[in-house]
Amino acid sequence: MARSKSVSKGSRSKRLTARAAHFKPPMPGEILREFLVSENRITQDALAESMGVSRVTVNQLVNNHQAVTPEMALRLARALGTTPELWLTLQLKADLDVARRTLGSQLAAIKPLRPPSDAQAALLDKVG
Repeated sequence: MARSKSVSKGSRSKRLTARAAHFKPPMPGEILREFLVSENRITQDALAESMGVSRVTVNQLVNNHQAVTPEMALRLARALGTTPELWLTLQLKADLDVARRTLGSQLAAIKPLRPPSDAQAALLDKVG
């Protein structure tokens, strides 16, 4: 018996939203690992030497045991031909995801004390 393909827009929308809620952003180490195993393979030793850090530091980054700091983002960007913003954005998204999962329902229980003023809203729009 064939499965029915009719799906209401509402239920599909809820499924997509539920999937998005479970989406985990990539950790900086996962992206760094891709640079190391790509066709132009870079060893952890070579990357460490290029950045002026120890191989242990690079290994901790690759295995997500060390966060990407602004200084490290500058080093990674210079060595790998990327931008520091890439590395900091990856770290920020990963950190926010962990915090959201950790806080869970506690975060939803926080009641806003007031909406942002027009000036605050305009400032928030500028910083994105």
